[in-house]
Parts: sequence; structure tokens; C-alpha cells
Amino acid sequence: MRLSAVLEGWIAETRRLFPISVEREASGWDALERMCVAATNLKSSDLGAREAQLNASSARLAPLEDPFSADFGLHRWLTDEREESYSDWLHYAVRELREPALVYGLFGLRPPASLSRSTPAVRREYPVEHGSADRSGRIDLLIQYAGAPPLVIEAKVTTAEGADTAKQSGYAKAIGQCDKVLLVTDAGSRESDGGFRVLRWLDVAKQLRRLVPRLCCDRRTVPAAMLLAFAGSIEQNLCGFPPQPLELLKRGVFANYERVISYLKEVLQP
Repeated sequence: MRLSAVLEGWIAETRRLFPISVEREASGWDALERMCVAATNLKSSDLGAREAQLNASSARLAPLEDPFSADFGLHRWLTDEREESYSDWLHYAVRELREPALVYGLFGLRPPASLSRSTPAVRREYPVEHGSADRSGRIDLLIQYAGAPPLVIEAKVTTAEGADTAKQSGYAKAIGQCDKVLLVTDAGSRESDGGFRVLRWLDVAKQLRRLVPRLCCDRRTVPAAMLLAFAGSIEQNLCGFPPQPLELLKRGVFANYERVISYLKEVLQP
């Protein structure tokens, strides 16, 4: 939340609770003291509402806890500079999810109708003949189910506009018919070089959150915890959500918590 909006809320609430004349308002520090009291009341109200929202999310993820309760910036492996780490996480997620509907759904796709519930072959840094001009290349993630075209994933920890995507045309030429997805933090277009469909990391995080209860019901709690940690690292380290927003709010730091709550409401929708 912007500071100006916070101050406007404080002032409006102060004037509602403690109506005073213009002369009195300008006379000393008492108006400021009253504004601080009103701000405290506002913060307490916000804190209760936000805590209830996070508790609802944790209840959905039980026996696990909402990842906003932890600070994923503390782990060097998960920092936003390490693109390879996020590709490794994706590799793990696909191998654990296995089923075509879950794997394709993670990337916002529908699986080919003919696929059975088979286990895919998943390859990291898959070598191909064509990449950038006059060079070979390596695809971040290639997922192959028997009897279906491969699913090719390129993972970037920048926006689509800030990523090196020219080599994707070479990848598309080398692989031929396939589903192609470019993962980025944000994008101004839905398609990138080589016909890659653009997908935001935050959409992957949402889908991971939605899959966790299913894994827990199947008594696969450890993989569920790993994938939920992956979602948390995406949200905080790649997408700029604040860690532990309730703790920040208790200290008077508003740190775009409204974005956190809006995001959780969207994830919790049926």
C-alpha cells in the first residue's frame, strides 16, 4: 500500500473519531496524537483481517503452513539470480507430479487426449542442434510422454522483454512439433520467439499451491512440502511479495500486504 494512501486513511479515521475545528487542529501536537491512536486502531483491524486470510490459506494447506510464514530469501539456492535452481525445481516438480493432467496443468496446458497416466521422461539441459545463430543449444527442460510430442520449457528469472529469447527459434526448428512454454516474471505479450507460449512464474506458483492439498491427501506430505516451498520461493524471490507480511504489519510496515491478500483470495477460490 502506498504511504499516501495510508496517511489519507489515518487522517480520515482521525477526523471521524475526533472531530475538531481547523483552529484546534493547527494548534499543537494533540491532533497528531489522535491521528496516531486512529492509526493504531486501523492497524489492529487490518492485522486481524489479514491474519484470518493467512489462517484460511494454512487450513487449506494443512498439515503444512502457508509459505508466507517463512522468509525464502534466507536460502542462497533460492535467490532470484540463480536461474538454474528454478529449472532444477521444475524438473523435480514434474517428476513428482508425473500424471499428464497435473504436469500439463502446471504450465496452463491441456494434455493430449490420448495420453495415459504414464510417467514422463524429463531431461534437463537437453542438447539440440540449433540455438542461437550458427550454434547448438540446450533446452532448460524437455518433458516427453510416450506417444506424444514433447513439452519444451524455457525458464527465465527476468521479464520476457529482458530475456535472451532469440535462440528459441532455433529450439523450435530442432524439436519440431511440440508444446513450448517460456516462463518469465512478467511479459507484455502472450507469445515469444519460436512460437513459445509466455507464462508467468506466479501462475505456476498458484497451481503448485492448488496441487499441494491433493498430494497431502495421497499421503505424499514430503513432496507436497517441497513443492509448497518452491511456490513460496517463486512468490517472494521472483515476484516481489514480502516475506512474513503479518510480522511486517505488526511493526507498522505496510509492504504491499494488500497484494498478498488479493493473491491469496485468488488462490483460495474454488
